Amino acid sequence: MFKPLFIAIKFLLFSTFLTGILYPLTVTILGQTFFPGNSNGQLIVKEGRVIGSKLIGQNFTKPIYFHSRPSVCNYNPLQSGASNLSIRNPNIRFASGSGLDPHITIEDANKQITRIARARKLEEIKIKELINKHSIKGLFFNNSIINALEVNLELDKMK
Repeated sequence: MFKPLFIAIKFLLFSTFLTGILYPLTVTILGQTFFPGNSNGQLIVKEGRVIGSKLIGQNFTKPIYFHSRPSVCNYNPLQSGASNLSIRNPNIRFASGSGLDPHITIEDANKQITRIARARKLEEIKIKELINKHSIKGLFFNNSIINALEVNLELDKMK
């Protein structure tokens, strides 16, 4: 009578150790060893201080910066989980899929050039060159994108 219970408890302890301790520890060690930047969130450090991540968008509102796409969760990754909202719900319009996307399309970046050039007193061609330098091929529809945070940091370096 107690033998099946004892076997079940042993299996529970073994599977808890395997999936709750050994597997996460192994994945963490491998990630930190072989992919430290990726496993730590691709953090961007400026003057010894973390100012953002290449993976999470930020809210840029000053006219001297490229503005990111809107975020329903105000760029807070803790609020980026799924919801029960319909695609027709106006609360989710104009947002990226997760609300955290750090990229904007080249088309969107080009629309912002004049504003940024005026605010920074730069030639528009310089900003266009910066966009082209940081342009990467998007995953879908062959559109090119830029990471708004990375390009804004480069803008800050320009005189």
